[in-house]
Amino acid sequence: MLSNSRRHNSGKERQCANLEWLDLSGNAIAQLGPLAALKSLAVLNLASNRVCSLEPLGSCESLQSLNLAGNLVSSLQQLQCLTGLRRLESLRLRDALGRLSNPVCAAGTYRSALGDMFPGLKAIDGERVSGRGSELYQLCKDLDSSLGPPQASEQPPRPPRPV
Repeated sequence: MLSNSRRHNSGKERQCANLEWLDLSGNAIAQLGPLAALKSLAVLNLASNRVCSLEPLGSCESLQSLNLAGNLVSSLQQLQCLTGLRRLESLRLRDALGRLSNPVCAAGTYRSALGDMFPGLKAIDGERVSGRGSELYQLCKDLDSSLGPPQASEQPPRPPRPV
């Protein structure tokens, strides 16, 4: 893991052709060129960087999970180069817990557009959209939003205070 190490394209990535998991989060990375050689890479965390051009990742044919939350991806067009990644199951552009996002996430329809662009995705932004458990997840999410926050009149009564 090279998280928060502020490494910049050292060339070491080419020596790791069989690398399957890589965490480069928080490194102020803007260029991904050296990652194109990582054909066996399955999991890549690029959260909290300065990435806007994703073309080199189109060569990472084994990629299954990609975290891009907290970068500079501003349009769906920038993601087009990843549509050939047939094994991609999880794509994260936004992380609400970490308060990380990309400019493209401001468009309210970006999640449905991602589903159209990447029909094989099982998770978008950490939420199940297909596969095992997705129906239950969606049902719980819909139920939660329909209930909304509890009203003051719905609060359970408080026990009396001791005197």
